[in-house]
Amino acid sequence: MASEHDEERGGWVARWWPFVALCLVGASRWLLDDRWPDAGSTLVSRSAGCGTAALLTLAAAAWSHRRGKSVGPEESVWRNAFGGLLMLGGPAVALILLPRDIDSGALMIALSITPVAAGVASVALGDAGETLAGYLWPGLAAMAGMLLILPQPSLADPTADLAMVLAPVMTGVGAALLAHESRRTDASGQGSGAGSGAVASLSAAALVFGAAALARYGFAEVRVSFTVPAAVLDGLVAWLAVATVRRLGAMRFSANSSLVPFVVLLEGLVLMRPTLTKRLEIGLILLLIAGTTLLVRGGDDPDDADPSMLDLG
Repeated sequence: MASEHDEERGGWVARWWPFVALCLVGASRWLLDDRWPDAGSTLVSRSAGCGTAALLTLAAAAWSHRRGKSVGPEESVWRNAFGGLLMLGGPAVALILLPRDIDSGALMIALSITPVAAGVASVALGDAGETLAGYLWPGLAAMAGMLLILPQPSLADPTADLAMVLAPVMTGVGAALLAHESRRTDASGQGSGAGSGAVASLSAAALVFGAAALARYGFAEVRVSFTVPAAVLDGLVAWLAVATVRRLGAMRFSANSSLVPFVVLLEGLVLMRPTLTKRLEIGLILLLIAGTTLLVRGGDDPDDADPSMLDLG
């Protein structure tokens, strides 16, 4: 009886730890940026980080006993590559469209409606365990909470506005595509497609980020702007994001768009001790409700997810 309980607890930990780590890293990124100014995310660091994560995933898969299994169908790799590119490229789309990233507060407001895009895409792909309305309201509640807390972003720059629209759409749709492909591959019994799918997702993002950096800055400046701390953090976040979608599905992954700002704001309250206002309190409550609702009623069946370390694609 005890062994069954330990096995169940071990499976729960294996499935949920990437999401917990993703939220913790995302919520502490601003503290790391203050301590190490070179840790700020750029196109170069995202390309290097995703590329390194892809190589490490490939090396780990090659080292494991899973080497002898057949590789999944070619279209599985391409679908994972497209889904990974959308999901990982969404938060960085402003870096591609603009000379510099948009304000972090504006990006958090934009990404707060990621669950809406993920929910619509999940329903369209036939993966929904909830009605469309059940997916929409947590994202809308999160956005309302963010707007109560943070200043409304400026709408003066059309390109920046486009980036704010594309960021949640790309992230949510990409996560839904990855989750759908994960279930499709698992259902077909082609387990090794998971490892190749993770490599495809990370590699596609690395190539696009790298091409965008070269097109904008040129090779000489790319070499100068590369920093190890930023690449390590960006690679870790990308790996954890793919792992989370593999294990928990798109909707539960999208809960980080509410919970990360919630934790960041709590950190700010503890460190800076500002005066609490009704707007801040209501905003925090809305973010917490949205995040916990997405976790509890995620809709994507997580029981189909493979909790092994390598099955990420």
